[in-house]
Amino acid sequence: MAKGALDSAKDATDTILFCAQHSKRIVDDILTLSKLNSNLLPISLMAVDAREPVNQALKMFDGELRASDIAWALCIDPSVRELGIGWVELDTSRVLQILVNLIGNR
Repeated sequence: MAKGALDSAKDATDTILFCAQHSKRIVDDILTLSKLNSNLLPISLMAVDAREPVNQALKMFDGELRASDIAWALCIDPSVRELGIGWVELDTSRVLQILVNLIGNR
């Protein structure tokens, strides 16, 4: 198999695994909805590159965008660099869920 085909297969596999993990997280959140009503839904803060959840969300839609011949790019506002924002503390799964919902409801 050619290197390009292997790279493409690996990329597709990574995307499938990432989507499966995200789907599992959504199911877990649905099962813990009662915790939300009781203010017991956990928030897991961790330091991450602020661009990472956005890149992950866009990657989930990459195949659909390519199939529709839609080009996309992540553009970072210059103020992010000016303010020295790089790593932030956030719950990546919650932010990712919000981004996927926003992108998916276009």
